[in-house]
Amino acid sequence: MQTQEDLPTHDVRLDGSDLIHQVSKHWFRILEKHRELDRTIQDSYDHYANDLKIKELKAQKLRVKDEIERYRFDLQNLAKRISKF
Repeated sequence: MQTQEDLPTHDVRLDGSDLIHQVSKHWFRILEKHRELDRTIQDSYDHYANDLKIKELKAQKLRVKDEIERYRFDLQNLAKRISKF
């Protein structure tokens, strides 16, 4: 699971546009992972895959969804703090 601390850092301080780029990149990466798992699960159903495999894929998808929700919550809080300035 990737957190905000896992985002790439540089020795030089990121300016606002670099930070936004990194956050956006991570956001779209986790959304794509969620979509990919959804497609894989559907494909597994279509091809009568092993129930244990489908169960594991669903667990992975749920973990990714949890990460998306945590990230969304963190971004909303950050936006509120920024808007107070």
